[in-house]
Amino acid sequence: MLGWMPDRPPVPGTTRVGEWLDLIGWAKGLTVDLTPLAQELGVGALLGRPLAECSLGEQRRAGLAAATLGDPPVLLLDEPDRGLDPDGLTLVVQHLRGRAAVGRTNLVVTHHEGLAERLGGTSLAFASLVMAGGILTEPS
Repeated sequence: MLGWMPDRPPVPGTTRVGEWLDLIGWAKGLTVDLTPLAQELGVGALLGRPLAECSLGEQRRAGLAAATLGDPPVLLLDEPDRGLDPDGLTLVVQHLRGRAAVGRTNLVVTHHEGLAERLGGTSLAFASLVMAGGILTEPS
């Protein structure tokens, strides 16, 4: 199973955070108590709030909770730090480091070297490439 954190929640803004997490859990065939994970990521107080009323950082942390449901062996996260305040970023880093400590893989795409350093593990850096005449080349 792969956990994926989309850029924005793929549900209407009127959907409550808890409803979204319940939907993801149902889709994954899970019957779990959301409370511990929600508390760990600082979204416990948001479970009854519509996503449209959440800040970007709150939506991002709820997205990480959705991706992490069921403890998938691999998470794919695109810019998980976007929109997070320092406290929210600390929660996310602690969560991802905890997953890594028990053998889980977190694939994180980021432009921020500081985040990569805080997460530890192995980092890969890729130069920008463009398609030119069917061949990948470095931009000129």
